[in-house]
Amino acid sequence: MSSHSKKSELLYLVATLEAVPGSEGLLLDALSALVLQSRAEPGCIQYDLHVDIADAKTLIVYEIWRNQQALDDHASSSHFQAFLKTAEPMLSAPLDVKVLNRID
Repeated sequence: MSSHSKKSELLYLVATLEAVPGSEGLLLDALSALVLQSRAEPGCIQYDLHVDIADAKTLIVYEIWRNQQALDDHASSSHFQAFLKTAEPMLSAPLDVKVLNRID
């Protein structure tokens, strides 16, 4: 890393979910509820749900968390754990999560 770049404490997360064909609407409903609950968490800065224009089975969540503790708290929250159990049969592939540091 160059000397003029610094790592942010904020964590940026991109989660990609692939719905089983026919379950797109149910997965979208479950994610929509999760978005509202996650945005209410004190360490959540941004939590946005997107659908791929070319493929409605692909849903992407873009998140920004204040720090690692906030992300850990989210991952262990009852609403996120309940979402995982609900979503599992609707996913055609494992949840793909990338946690990123933004370089300024």
